[in-house]
Amino acid sequence: LTLTFISQGIHAFSFGLFHSAVVIYLYSLYENKKLAQQFMFGVAYGLGGFLGALLAGWLYGENLFLYSTIFALFSLLFLYSKRLPKEV
Repeated sequence: LTLTFISQGIHAFSFGLFHSAVVIYLYSLYENKKLAQQFMFGVAYGLGGFLGALLAGWLYGENLFLYSTIFALFSLLFLYSKRLPKEV
């Protein structure tokens, strides 16, 4: 749980830094700051999500939920095998 909290905290921090850097860069390039930011979010989330969904559908096809279940089961087994020993 502690490692998950630390890794998610680092991820959130790096995610925030990335988006802050992109917005500051866009503000330095374009006069219309709102439009530039809307375009960036549209491409980053809209186009990225669209292409990711198409790629996942192409790779996994009809068995998308089956593959998701298998990956989740492998994750559970891996985490179960790496449990910390109980203190005596």
